Amino acid sequence: MKFGDKNERKRRDCKSINSGVGAAEPVELTSYFHESDCHHNMPAKPVTGRAAIQQSITGFIKPWTQMNWEILTLIGEGNVLVCERIDRT
Repeated sequence: MKFGDKNERKRRDCKSINSGVGAAEPVELTSYFHESDCHHNMPAKPVTGRAAIQQSITGFIKPWTQMNWEILTLIGEGNVLVCERIDRT
């Protein structure tokens, strides 16, 4: 896969989101998403749209004092990106 490929960019963005989540603000994390994107942070229900994604992220990271996400699997095809991770809060 060449460096400029759209799926590779999505994977880099996902790695950036996951590596910086402990220090990042929800607005910064949400900036990676397009207005029409869907975010499914299992086991919660999926949310669609930047505003809903920001509200969801704000809700689940608010009580955390630290965060470390270990990415196990990161795959992308077309408009779908899947990131399997272990959350340590």
